Amino acid sequence: MKKYGIWASVVTVMLLVAWPALAANVSGVVTDAAGKPAAGIKVMAQSTAGKTIQSAVCGTHGEYELTGLPSADYHFALDPGSAGFKKGEPVGAFVPEKGLTLNWVVSASTDPIAYAQPALDAQVAAGDPFGLTMGEFIGVSALAMAGAGGVAVGAYGAAGGFGGGQTASPSK
Repeated sequence: MKKYGIWASVVTVMLLVAWPALAANVSGVVTDAAGKPAAGIKVMAQSTAGKTIQSAVCGTHGEYELTGLPSADYHFALDPGSAGFKKGEPVGAFVPEKGLTLNWVVSASTDPIAYAQPALDAQVAAGDPFGLTMGEFIGVSALAMAGAGGVAVGAYGAAGGFGGGQTASPSK
């Protein structure tokens, strides 16, 4: 029984350390119809029920980042504040494990337009040094546990997280 107790501890520690790495980032740029950055606009990630989960205000170059969102369906909304742009309706998007790039074009007379695509692999590298999906990690871990006593399981969990292999599917 002690043998399984040690493995349970290793797996528990691995999951606790790796858990934050399973969260994704959503980042992008908000520009006006002429392509100029739209600073000061608030971008919000909302639950599908409309509750704001996280928000960020665009910087001087129109850039924003929402961090640590679990992979799930969200609504994204803009609050232009006093910038003079139309607020529009929230848009729906699935945030994959790799994250999402969500760029916006705003206008004073028409609803904002959102362009979504999966985050680039380079964005994953910071939190996932090995570039493995959860399934690939489990396969490698099984081999490591059989051949090396499971040392790699704890080491990977402490080193980073898991990449994704999913694509974004925005909808309105």
